[in-house]
Amino acid sequence: MRNIEKLAELLLEKYEELSNENESTIIFVYKKELGWEIIKKAYEKNYKIINKTLPFKLEYREKIENYDIGFHNADIPYEEKEEIENAFRNGTLKCLVATQTLAYGINLPADRVIILITSFYDREKKKYKTTPSITDIVQMEGRAGRFGIKEVGYVNKLLYRLSEGTYDKIYDQTFNNKQVELLENMANSNLLENYLGESAILSSFILSAYKISKGNILEFFNKTYTFKDFRDIKKLNDILGFLENKRYIINGKITDKADFCISTGIPPTAYEEFLRRSKVEGNIFVKVRPLIYTKKIRDCLKSFLGEQDLAKFYKMTSYLIPFGQPEDGSHELVFFTEGGLFKIPNIHNPPSELYFNNEIFHLCKALFKITHLVIPNEDVLRIAHGLRYGLDYKFSPLGSIEGIGHMRANAIKIALLLEKKTKSLNFENRVKDILDLISEKALAEALSIRFIYKENITRELNSIMNILKANSEKLLIDERILRGLSLFKLDKESALKLPIEELYQEYKES
Repeated sequence: MRNIEKLAELLLEKYEELSNENESTIIFVYKKELGWEIIKKAYEKNYKIINKTLPFKLEYREKIENYDIGFHNADIPYEEKEEIENAFRNGTLKCLVATQTLAYGINLPADRVIILITSFYDREKKKYKTTPSITDIVQMEGRAGRFGIKEVGYVNKLLYRLSEGTYDKIYDQTFNNKQVELLENMANSNLLENYLGESAILSSFILSAYKISKGNILEFFNKTYTFKDFRDIKKLNDILGFLENKRYIINGKITDKADFCISTGIPPTAYEEFLRRSKVEGNIFVKVRPLIYTKKIRDCLKSFLGEQDLAKFYKMTSYLIPFGQPEDGSHELVFFTEGGLFKIPNIHNPPSELYFNNEIFHLCKALFKITHLVIPNEDVLRIAHGLRYGLDYKFSPLGSIEGIGHMRANAIKIALLLEKKTKSLNFENRVKDILDLISEKALAEALSIRFIYKENITRELNSIMNILKANSEKLLIDERILRGLSLFKLDKESALKLPIEELYQEYKES
């Protein structure tokens, strides 16, 4: 038996031993693979699982009101994360397994906190450290106790391959050297990592520094916290050479191209990759991927894909990406927007990394500013809808139907394809137009891809039809997206106050 499986079993047994039915419990684990293994073991022991997006298939026939256990980590889809947090707060979820992301910024107190701690030897610093770090452990301990509800909270530290003596020593060292620990944490915070690596953020910073300091880059760096100790003259000269070669700097002055990058915050390296892709026929979302440089979506599906799913993943994505093999999450983005997730029943909602929200407004603002590529306003609106809801260009308006979501929208798309209704949907269409095109038979056939039990297919079919009927008179357009994009094209009063139909016509013609 692998270590991770054995450790998951031991943690589940320890939870059963320590907790009682009147307590809420958080189990902190130091890596997500262990968390998923605990959930899998719990499912095998007939625990009721609240997660719907999982590395394994789970389908209950009946609707469940109270859950035994759930997992909270950075991969969890946005909608599910909210559902899990609310269930734990109101007591309908008894036990929450979590990574250290839960220890910061989310108000979820528990009666009992169980923390799994291990250690490793840092060869560079020549000392032992804990995983999670001591500062993370202190945050986790702070989750124990529910002020105003119960007077006492319990913390159980489970040391794995770590003696109490070593733990105490690391603890004392940490709080006798607070400033050192703080600086180390900052140094390891991946501050320089960004789209296409460290050179992306560095090229962006150098360009801004060049403009502000009129070429005295190192002098400017010395005034900053992040780069005050930067002394890599070779790297600096390499990036300056790149910026001059690509015409961001000409004769000692920055160009309009440079001003575009500075005003949008898009690193020159990312912009150059976008320009390269824009000249090649290919998927529109892969083309604009470099402009969404803040989103790290590479490998975001890894936790949820089995071997058969991986085969579907590569089959669907490879022929749609004529740009070599980009390692920036383009494959995941294509899989998301082409509806590949729909055919993987254990993924109920897109993982959180694929939740595009404010990023779409930054992207669209940049697209409007690119003067050498005239992209019609309608196309920008389709790109925004497609990214937000995970739909391809042709069917992107479907996501705007209130309450429909990614999976249901793709069910409608598949049903329309089964009916051979492949004509592109427009933003001027109303929801009732879909009701005229789609049949319940085709929709049930589409849903059978995801659901085993007939009662679940029927329940989901009824939910979709009820949503369509409730929104029948509405345009196939997301009002928030339209108003947000209109702020870049129209005056503020029009963008915020015009009726949606009128605003759409103004936006389209602007």
